[in-house]
Formats: sequence, C-alpha cells, structure tokens
Amino acid sequence: MQRKMQELAAGVFVQDVPHVKLTPERLNIEALEAETIQGSFFIESMNQISMQGIVLSDHPRMQIHKAEFSGTSAEISYEFHTEGLVEGDIQKGNFVLICNKNEYTLSFVVSIHKPQVTVDGEVVKSAMDVAVLARRDYEKAYELFSSDLFFTIMEKESKECQFDMPPVK
Repeated sequence: MQRKMQELAAGVFVQDVPHVKLTPERLNIEALEAETIQGSFFIESMNQISMQGIVLSDHPRMQIHKAEFSGTSAEISYEFHTEGLVEGDIQKGNFVLICNKNEYTLSFVVSIHKPQVTVDGEVVKSAMDVAVLARRDYEKAYELFSSDLFFTIMEKESKECQFDMPPVK
C-alpha cells in the first residue's frame, strides 16, 4: 500500500485497462421501406478486466435501448427507423463507445430495399416472371395482376428499362 501511495505522489498512474473486442466489427444492415429494424452487437473484455461505459449513436434514426453497460461482456441492442426512406437509400453512421477512459467506434451501413413480391415461395421481379407464373398457375397470376403488387413490379421494371430514344426525323 505504501508503494502505491508513493507512486501516486510521484505521478505514476498504472491502471489495467480492458482489451475491448466488438462483435461484429462492422454492421451491414438491410431494411425494408417503412420498417423498424432491431439488432444487437457484443462488447467483450478479452483480458477479463471489468468494463464500464456508455454507447452513443451519431445517426438520428439509430436508437440504443440501454446505453450504459458494465462487466466483462455486454450485449447492446439497437433499432433503426426507416420511415421516409426509399429503395436505394444508404444510411451510414457510427456507434461510439466510451469505456474505461477509451473511445471505440463501430461503423454501420443501412441499405433500404422495397419488399419483394413472392408467390408460392418464388420471388416475382418482372413481367416475364408473371408470364411464367401464368403458364404454371393462371389463377395465382391473375390474383397478382389484380393486386397493387403488380404495379410495384411494373414500376420497378420500367425504371430499369428506361433508355434514350434518338429523335425521330
């Protein structure tokens, strides 16, 4: 104890710090339009030294359920809100962990997609897929054709097929 007090008086501060591991090292999240995605990541002290800290997000759509953590390992739960985002949007951000006077960063990328149309477990992405479905099961194809989902398929296909026509002379 006397040696410790002498070290402190001399300005020598030796403190064991945890070797922090984040799992996964980067988050790649795929989400649908107007959806709330929930997930989690793990913080672990590789040398079994107890940690105490807080997690923050630099993105306004990313919320952390319980920001404080302590112990030798912790699971951090989050949710990402996609309301107002459309297919093709990509949102990037970071979780910032402040732990035992150190700072760690966990990056995340959220990609927004439209819901896929499926019939009998098969994805229907184009008019050709609808034609194949009609040959196999006319009733289901008609049901799809009569729904709003068919408009979604055709809208996506028309965007993919746009091209510039030369002027007519």
